Amino acid sequence: MSRFVALISAGVLLLSTKDFYLSAPLFIDILSTYTTPVSGTDNCVTNIKLAAEKCDGIIIPSGSVFSFNDTVGEQTASAGFKTADAIYNGEIIQAYGGGICQVSTTLYNAVLLSELDVTERHNHSMIVTYVDPSADAAIAESAGKDFRFINNTGAPIYIEGVTTDDKHITFTIYGQENRDSGRKIRYESEVVSKTVPSAEVVYTSTSMPVGSVSVQSAHIGYTANLWKVVTENGVEVSRDKVNSSSYKAAPRTATVGVSTADPVVYEQMMAAIATNNIDHIKGVAAALAAGQAPPAAEAPVDGTVPPVDGAAPPAAPPAEAVPPAEQPAGEAVPVPEAPVDEAPAQ
Repeated sequence: MSRFVALISAGVLLLSTKDFYLSAPLFIDILSTYTTPVSGTDNCVTNIKLAAEKCDGIIIPSGSVFSFNDTVGEQTASAGFKTADAIYNGEIIQAYGGGICQVSTTLYNAVLLSELDVTERHNHSMIVTYVDPSADAAIAESAGKDFRFINNTGAPIYIEGVTTDDKHITFTIYGQENRDSGRKIRYESEVVSKTVPSAEVVYTSTSMPVGSVSVQSAHIGYTANLWKVVTENGVEVSRDKVNSSSYKAAPRTATVGVSTADPVVYEQMMAAIATNNIDHIKGVAAALAAGQAPPAAEAPVDGTVPPVDGAAPPAAPPAEAVPPAEQPAGEAVPVPEAPVDEAPAQ
């Protein structure tokens, strides 16, 4: 079934003559508009723009369901998507379509402001920065995660999705406004708890040369609620919980290259790694890569030496195995063709 036929079958019409339809009396009112700032690599921006274009110009008849996954389709190279950062099982990886959860998230907030009926929404596994906690909407077709809502306004609605040169994405929903002019709504994010990772984690890699250090930032863990607050003529009349979300904490990590034929350089690098201090490790790695004397060693944080993922170089101490079931940052990561989880934690 083609994407066009699938959308028609779902009661969703995809139209390209935007000016004509927005001038129709069916779409005389702006029900809501919401904007988020876009950041990331050129590939990420390309993915966001492409997904927004696929959501732009859609008419949803009254009572019909919108599915983000059905509308955007598979995130593959053949569909024009690029590889960019995406969250997968609490780690940042490269995946086709990386970043498009910012599109579903921006649309989610416009849908909330229009008071449409959200029937499926998922939070990210780690916090994102372009909206407040619990205001995100992650998608992952391969994991069965979609963003879906019903047009409950009693009239058709028109979705406009726009990305701008100054790196913003905006969704505007048009239709027929039937809410009282004195009735206003807003959404408040409530952070219930926060978990700050205290330790740093260092991995070593014999497939990376001495001087190479790949660092992933720490992520604070949160539990949060999103509240819908309704006022009438300036007086609060209701406050209802929209969702509850939980975001994982993740420590700051580094994967450090230790491949060298020089046993002295190897020992200097391993001494730095033994401190478990990523900033000190980076300083030593930079010095060794430049052929300079490393800075003075710092005291170990926990007294342990991170494991090495392969055999040590000649005349160096034997290395241990990398922790199982972990894909260290900076190593080669297989790029899945299907969407693999969520938007990057930017």
